[in-house]
Amino acid sequence: MTLLCDIRLAAESARFQFPFTKLGISAEIASTYTLPKLIGAGKAMELMLTSKMIEAPEALEIGLINQCVADEELLEVTMEMATVIAGFPPLSVRTNKATLKQNADIETQFRTENMALAVLKQTHDAKEAAAAFREKRPPVFTGR
Repeated sequence: MTLLCDIRLAAESARFQFPFTKLGISAEIASTYTLPKLIGAGKAMELMLTSKMIEAPEALEIGLINQCVADEELLEVTMEMATVIAGFPPLSVRTNKATLKQNADIETQFRTENMALAVLKQTHDAKEAAAAFREKRPPVFTGR
């Protein structure tokens, strides 16, 4: 399930396993699509075929998770990151997320980015961000 998340944080005590093979079943929820994109084909093949359990530090090292934090800090760190992202202009967050997930060739990515930039530069939030920067104050985003 975590493979479908945009950002993955885990406590130091977390452990991860892809048990499908040892259970005699097929992988599910697009694991065979997302896992190799995150950690590479060879490592994905190893974890999927061996059903090996890995600890959070190894998951961080191979790119399965983005951050490994002390168990008692997980909620705080997660909330801090979510708060930062939620404080940005929603249209920008949504557009950048979609563009990152597009996974197209470089020319298509370049065109998509240019079109998105042209559109987003005209939004109220982009204008507010520029004004707030000039006025040395925090921006107030409205999602428009």
